[in-house]
Amino acid sequence: KVAGSNAIFSKVVTTSTVLKTPQIAVHIDGPETLSVGQNGTFVITVKNNSATTSLPSVLQLTLPNTFTMQSQEPKADAKGVVWNISPLAPGGIATTTIIGSIAGTQGETTVMKALIGSEGNSKTSVGVVYSSHVMDVKLRKSPLNFVVTLETESGAADKIRYGDRSVLTITYVNTSNKAMNDVKLDLSISGEAALYKKINPFEGDYDSIKQTILWNSVNVPKLKSVGPLESGVFRVSIPIVTSGSNS
Repeated sequence: KVAGSNAIFSKVVTTSTVLKTPQIAVHIDGPETLSVGQNGTFVITVKNNSATTSLPSVLQLTLPNTFTMQSQEPKADAKGVVWNISPLAPGGIATTTIIGSIAGTQGETTVMKALIGSEGNSKTSVGVVYSSHVMDVKLRKSPLNFVVTLETESGAADKIRYGDRSVLTITYVNTSNKAMNDVKLDLSISGEAALYKKINPFEGDYDSIKQTILWNSVNVPKLKSVGPLESGVFRVSIPIVTSGSNS
């Protein structure tokens, strides 16, 4: 602005800026969609993009509040979500793998965030952040549907009698167009009518103390992968007490 004048002059200067790949980068790979409670595998990769060996760094992961950790490799160095990354050679990478499930409601979107930076005030705190990556995971309704029926020696029944030998049949089907891997089914049995020590699931693992049956890919290999529209059946023999006031 010129003194004594109301005129205002301005000049725009334009410069070019080149965005470079961060010297130390981090990236999360994993399923973008999970069923509520379904386990997912997430791999966090740290890469040295520079031409020199990197300094020790710290990887910090922020997970949804409803995330349940099942396993991690390697084990975290602090608070379950912080890892110390050793110096990496030029082009070198370090990977961290976590497996876990997310609780929530169908349609909900949850957020994971990974950041890599220099060591802060301690070896498990981040100082200067080199780079970060955010990943959204959307929750869906489980595509695995079930039909459960109860039969006795006299046929299908909605009521059982003392001394019956009942058979519980669980039919499952993958209603999606994608294979489901490492499927796990849990069955809890309650009440006083069953002879718990004589229950026989034929397949899977039965815990007579907890009164639960577990079918997974370890004890039932066919659950390692359930293809699109593929179905299967589990049967459980449940003998009934011969007398008493039971339900």
